Amino acid sequence: MNKIRLILLISILCILLISITACGWKDEEITSNIEVSSQDEIFDIRLYVDKEKYSVDEAINCYATLEYIGDKDSITVYSSSPLVVFALEDDKYFHGDYAVNDELITTTFQKGQIVRYDYMKSGGWSADDENATFYEKFYAEKQLILPANSYKISVIVDCSMDINNMLGSKYKHTVSAPFTVGK
Repeated sequence: MNKIRLILLISILCILLISITACGWKDEEITSNIEVSSQDEIFDIRLYVDKEKYSVDEAINCYATLEYIGDKDSITVYSSSPLVVFALEDDKYFHGDYAVNDELITTTFQKGQIVRYDYMKSGGWSADDENATFYEKFYAEKQLILPANSYKISVIVDCSMDINNMLGSKYKHTVSAPFTVGK
């Protein structure tokens, strides 16, 4: 009888330990309070931001997904690197600009395939800019951490559908979401 109680007690403790441990595991997906999407005849673009309001010095987590939804089985697009960029806007430091590498990349999407793009900083500054110290610190930090303000984050897909006619078959689509820091 004591053996049965001991086995039962050990079993309960193991179940309890597994339950507590499982609650601490984190999924790689961001639990998003903001999901903004836009769809046309070619792509479904979605922007995910984990919160609408952040405290100062808190990392902002976001990513975008791109899904080809057109009529064909696949599509090939031509763009600078990267194909998908993120841009910030506020009333002080950011104006919705972004930077890309001047190189041609080819990307093929299969119909229904969802491709995830994690947030990456994009941009630059001049040494004589009055905000140069801010930009130097901002771009040195890997995470997206911003001072108190209201912001708009955008994800932009900018490409061409025809390698022989890069200007005539231009595709550009933007999806944006607002958030605040410290207000």
